[in-house]
Amino acid sequence: LRLSNGGSHCDGRLEVFYNRTWGRELDDSWDLNDADVVCRQLDCGSALQAYNSSQYSHGAGPVWLTGVECLGNESALHHCNRPPTGQSDASDDVGFLCSGWFLSVTLLLQMGQTTTVCPGLRHLKLRLVGRGGHCSGRVEVYYNGSWGTVCDDQWDFSDAEVVCKQLGCGHAITATTVAAFGEGRGPVWLDDMQCRGNESLLWECPLVEWGRHNCKHREDAGVVCSGKLRITTACPCILIKNIFGLKHIFSFAFTEFKELKLVSDRHDCAGRVEVFYNGTWGSVCSNNMRVVTIGVICQQMGCGNTGTLDKKFGEEGSGPKWLDNINCFGYESVLWQCPSLPWGQNKC
Repeated sequence: LRLSNGGSHCDGRLEVFYNRTWGRELDDSWDLNDADVVCRQLDCGSALQAYNSSQYSHGAGPVWLTGVECLGNESALHHCNRPPTGQSDASDDVGFLCSGWFLSVTLLLQMGQTTTVCPGLRHLKLRLVGRGGHCSGRVEVYYNGSWGTVCDDQWDFSDAEVVCKQLGCGHAITATTVAAFGEGRGPVWLDDMQCRGNESLLWECPLVEWGRHNCKHREDAGVVCSGKLRITTACPCILIKNIFGLKHIFSFAFTEFKELKLVSDRHDCAGRVEVFYNGTWGSVCSNNMRVVTIGVICQQMGCGNTGTLDKKFGEEGSGPKWLDNINCFGYESVLWQCPSLPWGQNKC
């Protein structure tokens, strides 16, 4: 399952992966009970709103599910009741907003013997906007109903470290300034950040005031993170003895930082394909490259979902040839999720 076309992975139109293809759920009576199940399944808390297709636009894939009816206590969507095939006339895509990134604020007002509790919610989200994966880019924050940027005044490695950890992207490699990933739009929400580096959320860092700044978008801050932390079962392993004397064996590995770009002096969405791997930019061979693979590249670069192969575009790259015989299926979000020869091995 995934949520698409929203502001985060906990917000958007519901899509289901089946038979090696992302497809849709259609349901005219989608409600919070159904949405609750999906939010929990995606580790996104509970459902706050259930929408029809008008909120997130219509999907384009095949229809995999229709008329699902959940009680709300199921652990996964496939445990919910579904009508027999052909007995649902649902026509609307479904989507929802989960509580994943909501910050609950409770104000306690002491008045003699009486305590008044005033609950409030403020929707806060964080993302990186750029080209080459979700672990590098311009820092943007969703606040008060709008996406905005962070100013680079006093922006440093400690601030970048908090962003990378919050997004599950490992550790900070670089804190970028002067709109290194391009100028954003909308309000500048944060300025003069003074994180210590040990905060779990960016908005836990000392800050002046939301929306108060003296910046232009040419000062937008960004980060480059090391990549996702994943736990594997393969050795070499790290043996850890905790304070209770129990032994636990874990194998930790950081996914190597990778990035994608199109090299061209004239175009943003056309050029020689290059990949950053093992600390070096290198090229991609075109052997057996199909239109599906080209579509993955275009989507990763934010340049639509299709394109054409031009083997004579510009000058030949000078670095290593990192990838060859790439065979994407179309559901991948980044090029290196596609099957290919091992990194650095090629026949070109």
